[in-house]
Amino acid sequence: MAFNTKLLLAICCVALVFTLVSANISKEEIDGFIEEHNKARKEVGNKPLSGTRP
Repeated sequence: MAFNTKLLLAICCVALVFTLVSANISKEEIDGFIEEHNKARKEVGNKPLSGTRP
């Protein structure tokens, strides 16, 4: 049972960290990343990502 409790605690901690990190990323940073990613996708012939975010 102790293993399951530690595992659950670890999963919750990771989820909390991901939530806090994603909350600190601005829309401009995300849009810039998507723009650069789309340039790389275009070079290899893939469709661009839409990049729409509320």
